[in-house]
Amino acid sequence: DIEIYAIIKILQIRSDLQRRIFMGIFSRFRKNEQKNNSESVSLSPKEKFKKMVPAKPGIALNDDEVCLFMSDASIGKEKTHTTGYKSSGISSRIRIAKGLSVGSSNVHVTPTRETYWEKTPCRFFVTDKRFIAISQKGGFNLKADKIIDMKLNADAVTLYTGSKTYIVFMTSEDVHRYKELWETIQSLQRNGIDPKKLLR
Repeated sequence: DIEIYAIIKILQIRSDLQRRIFMGIFSRFRKNEQKNNSESVSLSPKEKFKKMVPAKPGIALNDDEVCLFMSDASIGKEKTHTTGYKSSGISSRIRIAKGLSVGSSNVHVTPTRETYWEKTPCRFFVTDKRFIAISQKGGFNLKADKIIDMKLNADAVTLYTGSKTYIVFMTSEDVHRYKELWETIQSLQRNGIDPKKLLR
């Protein structure tokens, strides 16, 4: 009985120690998370913008050009392929002798098509003057003043030039980061601040 009691006591001590260790790690994690959230909330738009802009984008820039955003992404191209065939109409035949029949047919066969996105990996950059996608196939280099509209989805950015549409797929985190960048830029501009001058 004494041995059983000792074993139970050891297990209780071990369980209590593991719980304390876990609670200590969780407590430190929560403190770090709260600290990071607090720092993010307390940043002014100026500080936030400076922090969001990549320091070393790894792309050749023109004179007086600043890289605002970069991300691993994929260029999307809408494609269609045939998945099967569907027939419609009426067909009739009359047997006139053994092994011989005549008839008429008014059957139409139409292909069943499916649309999908073909995605080509790329490196996506946005500067104050251009939108750039560097890829082994189907990249682009667009002047910012040629973009007449821009749409954000959960996993993509769509750029419209009037004559052509460009779709860039990214992770939801990068789309959120992209959205946050533009909101910060607009906030600065509403307050009469040129974001580019903050980087000089």
